[in-house]
Amino acid sequence: MKPNKYIYYFLLVVLSLVFGTLIYVLFRPENTIFLQWLNISERANTSMKNLHLFSTSFSSFFVNSLPDGLWTFSLMNFLLLIWKSRLSQASMSWLILASVTAFYFEFGQLYNFVPGTFDIGDLSMIILSLILPFLIFKQQLKFQHYENL
Repeated sequence: MKPNKYIYYFLLVVLSLVFGTLIYVLFRPENTIFLQWLNISERANTSMKNLHLFSTSFSSFFVNSLPDGLWTFSLMNFLLLIWKSRLSQASMSWLILASVTAFYFEFGQLYNFVPGTFDIGDLSMIILSLILPFLIFKQQLKFQHYENL
């Protein structure tokens, strides 16, 4: 029995979301806006503090940019899962909206209307994460063309 191809989409959605969140929670400083929003900064235990100290040996890319890329990758795969790999006018509208939203948050940091720090590494990961799902699943993508009625 061949496994349903959409299970792979679902696994990518969940795993990339979980790994991105774990990297952020375990390796970022307690004063990060996202952690404050989750109220984790007040509940941080000793092991999380030790992991943060350990994270200083990790590259800045892994700790700062990879979570953004994983979250964007998760979102794009989630949208492809919802639309069952069908690229229509409606699904493309949602995929474009997701892309614009990802860019909005990063460039919003540059122009100080979104809290955070603009980073070219984050922007690079966002771009890669917007493209990668289409490259991975290009064989499964189905284009739907609608004629005017």
